[in-house]
Amino acid sequence: MKEIKSTKEITRGTTTFKITLIRRDSEIANLDGDKLEIKKYNEFFNIDVIKDGKTLTWSAYRPFIIKNRTKNIPDNAYAELNNQCYLSEETYNILNNIINEMYAETESEEIIIAMKIAEEKQAKKEEAERIADAQYEKNIKNGMCPKCGTWCYGECEL
Repeated sequence: MKEIKSTKEITRGTTTFKITLIRRDSEIANLDGDKLEIKKYNEFFNIDVIKDGKTLTWSAYRPFIIKNRTKNIPDNAYAELNNQCYLSEETYNILNNIINEMYAETESEEIIIAMKIAEEKQAKKEEAERIADAQYEKNIKNGMCPKCGTWCYGECEL
């Protein structure tokens, strides 16, 4: 299992934003005690908001711009993170730039992972075809009819 993990932190005043991006090319499934690796691309994204060493809130989504203002939203709030944390326009732009950089950094590695998965699938397919061809040749030598695929001993030609 190949995993790419990227973590960055920025501090604005007394608040720290910890951004984590994890990309995996497969996952391990637990089948009643048996472990099976499933080739499946997964992506996990997380932003933690930390103030004075304590996590105030977290979000699995990017911050979004506030469109409908209510009376409970501060005047200087430009964007919102997880309905609990309001961001200024400057902080929003900094966070989005860092998130875009993280995606760009891991993207080239993601393409490499996808290519390796495709190569592995192609190799498995070629191996399966080679084994099937060898089995077919073995069956022909043992008397299987190449026309009907059974052991008819020439009765299909009658």
